[in-house]
Amino acid sequence: MRLEWDSAPWAAAAALGGLAVAGSAPRPAPLTALLLLAAALAWRRPAAVPVGALAVGLLAGWGAPRAPPPDTARVVELRATITGHWRPVVGGWRARVESTRYRQGGRVVVWRQPVEVTVPGREPPSVGRRVRLRGLLRRSPGFANRPPRPPGPWRLVLKSRRFLDDAAGSRGAGPGPARWARRRVEEAMAEAGAPPAARLARALVLGDPGQLPAAWRRGLRALGLAHLTALSGLHVGLLAALCLAAGAPLPAAVRISLAAVAVAGFVAVAGARPALLRAAAMGAALAVALCLGRRPVAVAQLAVVAALLALARPRLLDDLGFLLSCSATAGILLLAPPLTAAFRRLPGWLARGLSVSLGAQLASLCWSLPAFALLVPAAPLSNLLAVPWTAVALAVCLAWCLAAVIWPRGAAAGTAALEPLTWPFAVAGGLPPTLTRPLPAVVPAPAAAVVSAAIVGVLTRPARRWPLLLVAAALLRCGSGAPAEQPELTLIDVGQGEAVLLRDGPAAVLVDGGGWRYGDLGGRVLVPVLASAGVRRLRAVVLTHPDLDHCHGLVDLLSYLPVAEVWTAPGWRNRCARRLLTRPGRRLRVLWAGEGARVGRWRLTALHPAPGDRRGANDRSLVLAARAPGGRVLLTGDLEAAGERRLVARWPASALRAEVLKLAHHGSNSSTTRALLAAVRPRLAIVSCGVDNLYGHPAPAVLARVAAARARLLRTDLSGAVTLRFDPRLGVRLARLPAPRPR
Repeated sequence: MRLEWDSAPWAAAAALGGLAVAGSAPRPAPLTALLLLAAALAWRRPAAVPVGALAVGLLAGWGAPRAPPPDTARVVELRATITGHWRPVVGGWRARVESTRYRQGGRVVVWRQPVEVTVPGREPPSVGRRVRLRGLLRRSPGFANRPPRPPGPWRLVLKSRRFLDDAAGSRGAGPGPARWARRRVEEAMAEAGAPPAARLARALVLGDPGQLPAAWRRGLRALGLAHLTALSGLHVGLLAALCLAAGAPLPAAVRISLAAVAVAGFVAVAGARPALLRAAAMGAALAVALCLGRRPVAVAQLAVVAALLALARPRLLDDLGFLLSCSATAGILLLAPPLTAAFRRLPGWLARGLSVSLGAQLASLCWSLPAFALLVPAAPLSNLLAVPWTAVALAVCLAWCLAAVIWPRGAAAGTAALEPLTWPFAVAGGLPPTLTRPLPAVVPAPAAAVVSAAIVGVLTRPARRWPLLLVAAALLRCGSGAPAEQPELTLIDVGQGEAVLLRDGPAAVLVDGGGWRYGDLGGRVLVPVLASAGVRRLRAVVLTHPDLDHCHGLVDLLSYLPVAEVWTAPGWRNRCARRLLTRPGRRLRVLWAGEGARVGRWRLTALHPAPGDRRGANDRSLVLAARAPGGRVLLTGDLEAAGERRLVARWPASALRAEVLKLAHHGSNSSTTRALLAAVRPRLAIVSCGVDNLYGHPAPAVLARVAAARARLLRTDLSGAVTLRFDPRLGVRLARLPAPRPR
């Protein structure tokens, strides 16, 4: 049995398929794989190569360690390597580490998982260092909505630097010169402060987009350009092309060698990430083929490199960056040629550029669409403009980083020269969704693959255009949900925050949007939920008060969905409120007590705050009474006991009475007084709170008061998202059945 380049893609696909099957199936005895391997070795036919590769994939997948996770209630000692970039957080620094094993209760377990570690102190530890960490591991449980979001990454928060030291017998990982060069670059960036130019250089050279302005990251995602700041084959290819162009007068072998050295140094400094390793390995194979005078076979090289990396680390099949990098490269190699032929009426440079961009997007659609719930039709054109600019920016940033290695202080002083490079990224961050036009859609991976294939067929097979176009449109339509036939309220699971969706037919408003200081809750949670509900635009977003757990998700959402108006109570001046209320292109409407609005058959009336009220943020929360043909709902924001007393004193019981009460302040003991419960007399109470949240919400005293009022209580930490349908009887739909939880 001999491996030929013609059979390499089939063999690699079979090996990857075996890995995927072994990773998703229970661990059986390896007899099946051994029999397949023996048959392949004895079978002297071309089909024996994929059969043998399938057996190897099965053996590698079943042989990979499947260790049980540690007990989150007990202290764990973790051995890990610092692989991520440190970013400042409140009280210290946070970065990603790759764990190798943990010790707990005298038991040592091999456990290879990424973990986000938070370390106190003024200076972070060096990247590449192998360390021993001691503390409690935690993991966010995900979000139980429709569709659900999986659990978040493992996290370890160190209470003191005393719980971090070097692993026994280790002096750190990675080559010394690369760590030294990286440290010099980071010294220059620290000396420069945190201007956008330094952050852009950090993203393009060191692969750390987390410190870019959040608006830039959201804008790039809405344009289909998020890959520009995530180190991948694009950056390796741009670097190699720059080196080859700069060494044009030199012999070909010398130019190729210089490009290889530059790529190797770039990977060593930026970190051996899966996407970079894949690109570097393919580049090395290409360089060897060119030096030997052989015709390179890029598809076979991609298949073999991807299979070898996955066999060495089976967990890569769960790494979204690796999957996107491999599939986008396959799209460029396999789909770009027929797409270029389909665009033959366009100028040659334009046809080639569009086909490369579109081929990469369509090939990766089966991974990107389920992960981000956004289809970006403008992405091919956006990439056509953005990739050349990114090549220029990368070249300048690399030159700046080389200067920083030689003279960090001088490079820091010259950071202003990088500022013009940031202009397109800042423009992308300020574009409204009415221009970028991303299409929210919740489509599973198989359906996304069919959509991609149908679009390719539409472009390359004109005779079959209409049937294929109908197939793609039908699948995307199924992924966008349908408008509500009756008025509905959905209390969305946003963890320790709050977001309430009111909709009727095509009209919808979102009252608060959850959120946190870091991350993009609007894009990762709210957009899929709204897409699955058939909401592609909002009549308004409503800010009850400007706390991050109510406000920040709305700021995120404005980058992805068209929003006509912003409604709020007056007088908010904190940072999150300013970002939301000053966003151009939206009408601001200030609601005082007594003012109202209509959304479909929903009639909304503001009950609080009173005109001229200037009390604290929580007690100035906007309180809305929402009436539909099937009943009333009272939405109370984070109103405290003092605000509830003023509310009860100002309005008669008939104005406050409601079948459904949304508990204020996530069920805090400082809210939901007996007086309010007596005035509202709810049959159903709903509350938004995070699973095992640190505040103890909802408080036991509040649970007792709600029970005494004979109201049924539904909680997002137990039931996930709660949907109430007014048709005209009140119907309840839960994202999951509530499990009893001891308090």
